[in-house]
Amino acid sequence: MSPRKRISGWRRFTPHFRLRPRWTIALTIFVFLAGGLIASGIRPSLGFLLGFDAAALTFLSSTMPMFAGATIEEMRIRAREQDPGRWTALWISVALSVVVLVALGVELRSDSASGLLGIAVAGFSLLLSWLFMNTMFALHYAHACYSDATVEVEALQFPGTKVPDYWDFLYFAMVLGMTFQVSDVQIADHKLRRVALGHSVIAFFFNVIIIAITVNVVAGKA
Repeated sequence: MSPRKRISGWRRFTPHFRLRPRWTIALTIFVFLAGGLIASGIRPSLGFLLGFDAAALTFLSSTMPMFAGATIEEMRIRAREQDPGRWTALWISVALSVVVLVALGVELRSDSASGLLGIAVAGFSLLLSWLFMNTMFALHYAHACYSDATVEVEALQFPGTKVPDYWDFLYFAMVLGMTFQVSDVQIADHKLRRVALGHSVIAFFFNVIIIAITVNVVAGKA
């Protein structure tokens, strides 16, 4: 492949990163921080976890104000702008969250991870990875519903709410992440129903792995 073709291929992905500044900044922090820590001689599992924690904390702390202040029109505009590549962003985020669990399991099995500090770091990483994954699903649901301004039937029907905001979608995603099923929200679109099915399956195994890691750590320190 010629250099010109490689550059052209890279430019196709550049708008996806530019239109997702929070996600792009978080990913950049993760790559450089985790890579720098590992290159400095720190254990790869710990470097990976610290890099992810910093990136996830940055992403979540910058996303919550957007959730609080966004109007419905701003949500529609953002959804249409970020519609290309939203699947890529979602699955990269899910993959990172799953790999975090693997790194966490490796780190907790090391002798240096013993003690209250190691357990506290592990608990913080678990919380951040769970929040990060479900927040990405919430954004995906919101953008799927608002990417087409001419939709006549809402893909997700919230009782008493005709125009749901980001907090409504976060509620829906968190419920799926905790219970693996919908609550009072009705899914009126078969494509989103498939996404919710995948979300439930991923959340189930995610939570099972968390329980397995916790039991393993407690049993090992008993």
